[in-house]
Amino acid sequence: MPTELRAVIVDDEASARASLYKLLTDHPYIRIVAEAATVAEALAACNHHRPNLIFLDIELRGPDGFTLLPQLDYLPAIIFTTGFNEYAVRAFEVNAIDFLMKPIEPERLAHALERLYHPPLHLRIGPFLENDLICLFDGKRMRFVFATEISFIEAEGNYTTVYLAQGLHFCMRQSLAEWKVVLPQPPFVAAYRSLMVNLRKIESISACGRKQLELHLRGIDAPKKLGRFASQKLRKALKEARSSLLVP
Repeated sequence: MPTELRAVIVDDEASARASLYKLLTDHPYIRIVAEAATVAEALAACNHHRPNLIFLDIELRGPDGFTLLPQLDYLPAIIFTTGFNEYAVRAFEVNAIDFLMKPIEPERLAHALERLYHPPLHLRIGPFLENDLICLFDGKRMRFVFATEISFIEAEGNYTTVYLAQGLHFCMRQSLAEWKVVLPQPPFVAAYRSLMVNLRKIESISACGRKQLELHLRGIDAPKKLGRFASQKLRKALKEARSSLLVP
């Protein structure tokens, strides 16, 4: 049984709040602690009840739902509910768990609630599982991928570029240190400070100078070169993972 979640429903239409409330009766671990019709009411309810989940409509009377978030002194999980799909990209920019279109279908709501237990990167405490979906968003594109679709992640300052086995890549505002916390190890290994590699996406390994290696990874044309220390670390990781790859 999932842990009980305290939720606030924010919608300026009483009928929409009632409809969602009724749908949530099929999910007894969700406890509705308050309802609100405006951002001001929602802020007061959140300050009083400290919910860990908000169902948030976007087009409200007065300021829209997005204006609530920067006023909160903590950020609960957010599931947006709206009748306007043009807000979808902006919703995921603020790391929403999901974006539900009205009228909300019971099956779609159930899927959104399931995602609460596989949430976006900034809400995770423990690591993703290999079959968990991760939302990759770089300001222009958004894509949900399984963790194991990632070939490698390369860092530049507080940004990282995530390379997929299909050849796509996404530049994200997450540091490599954040990825180290949430990705399963193995199959992921931090080869050095600016590179994290998925061992399952290494197609071949070749020698490159004295005790150095070149990795040929699925999804990229040019090999990644590893220095001596990184090569040693990779050899150790492959051995511990009992990989069948031949390492020079």
